[in-house]
Amino acid sequence: MPDVRAKRQTDIAFHGALLLAAVTIGGFLEFAGPRWVREIFLGVNVNSVSSASAVLAALMAAVVIHEAGHLVMAILCDFEILGAKLGPLRLERLHGTHKVSFSIGSAFNCSVSAVPRNCEQWRRRMMLVVAAGPVATFFGAIGATYIAVYSGLDGWLAGFWNALALFHFLLFLLGLIPNGESARVRNDATLFLALKRNGSVARELEIYHRLTQLRIAAVRPSDYPVSLMDQLMNWNGRAEANLLCFRTLAEWPSTRAICGLPTRTTGRR
Repeated sequence: MPDVRAKRQTDIAFHGALLLAAVTIGGFLEFAGPRWVREIFLGVNVNSVSSASAVLAALMAAVVIHEAGHLVMAILCDFEILGAKLGPLRLERLHGTHKVSFSIGSAFNCSVSAVPRNCEQWRRRMMLVVAAGPVATFFGAIGATYIAVYSGLDGWLAGFWNALALFHFLLFLLGLIPNGESARVRNDATLFLALKRNGSVARELEIYHRLTQLRIAAVRPSDYPVSLMDQLMNWNGRAEANLLCFRTLAEWPSTRAICGLPTRTTGRR
């Protein structure tokens, strides 16, 4: 069994290193960057309730824009949107039904859950969806910087656009650093590289998506392809994918036996 505590410690160390890198980069740019960059940094402060709320709103906006990039590309690439999370709110959609849940423990998390409707050009479409978040952040940084520098705004709006430009820049720059394939939650850089290499991580994602597609389509386990079951018999990956594989392997022979279909596969585990 993998050491979960070791992975958590690795994740904490990685995020700590990212925070240190962000502070270092920010400090360097604030004192040695171009004048317009220094003005953006000087425009971001939390010395009042109003300015602090502007910074908080900018942080949420930066994360939402990043996830919106993933969402829009997923729709364009014919993905099934299963859910979205915005702060403490989560919307789930399955078989035409919607469910809304609330969790205060993850107030600053945003994410989009989606799977491709089919496996045609699966890897290329996945790479486009993964890359769309950083691309949205990059262009968001350009737009926010232009508004912050040339709009002539002041007060709360000035603080918001300055902070948004800053957060976009840091999210894009730090997001280019892969957090490793063994991380509990792989970031966009790690996923993109894994898909580009087309190794075990990419194959695991494809298997996970194929099984999810079958469940979304309400296909009975007895009708799952024998070739797919043989592949699952010899698969060993991350806990989330393994759980789905084990559940499928347990359901497949029983439902085929009920339907009077052969259940033996060629794989060995």
